[in-house]
Amino acid sequence: MKPHKTVSLLLAGLFALLPLLAGAATLERVRSNNAITLGYIPDVAPFSSEEGGKVGGYAIDLCLKIADGVKTGLGLSDMQVRYQALTVDEAVGAISSGAIDILCTPTPQTLERRKSISYSLPVYTAGLSVVVRKDAAPGLVNALNGEAVHSGPTWRATINQGLASHTFATVEGGVTEDWVRDKLRRLGVIATLVTVGSHEQGVQFVAEGKASAFFAERMLLQNFLAKNQAAEQMMVL
Repeated sequence: MKPHKTVSLLLAGLFALLPLLAGAATLERVRSNNAITLGYIPDVAPFSSEEGGKVGGYAIDLCLKIADGVKTGLGLSDMQVRYQALTVDEAVGAISSGAIDILCTPTPQTLERRKSISYSLPVYTAGLSVVVRKDAAPGLVNALNGEAVHSGPTWRATINQGLASHTFATVEGGVTEDWVRDKLRRLGVIATLVTVGSHEQGVQFVAEGKASAFFAERMLLQNFLAKNQAAEQMMVL
């Protein structure tokens, strides 16, 4: 196995992001309350965000279209639209308990989650990417880009050269964490994986040198760097 082949396996993952929908009882709850509650995670721009007290984003726009359809379908001319900010850990529970009627932040579908909640059709397919400092070690950058880390013959000890002895970061509890842990194990990479509570914290870890690279969805990383002063020191591979 050549180095570039090994790394291509590390970065080849794609996963579908979908809004979470509650069950059939949701419509009756909306009718009874004359209101639909849209849950969202504030720091997942450009899909869902909150700035200056205003909620917006691509996924929020989709949910507002759904709300319009519900309003018309149920004949609720004065139906209210309410917003409820959530953390990642609260999202699934809020759907199951009926605290919100629909989650408007794209969320990976898993078999465990499908036991208690329903999903829409896929609305977005995400690509996993990674952010590093512009002064990152050339061997690490080459490895993460799927390029040759060294010249000369390839043997067992050189397969993971460039990836080993680094600290990688990802958001805690997501499919990305599971995926990265699995790839590190399968490839035999001796490295440290730390988890963070938000994309902002993950990027900050890299900026401060607490992590060599932060794995997350490509568009989220690009959007964050576009609005952050730390972008001058960083790059998305």
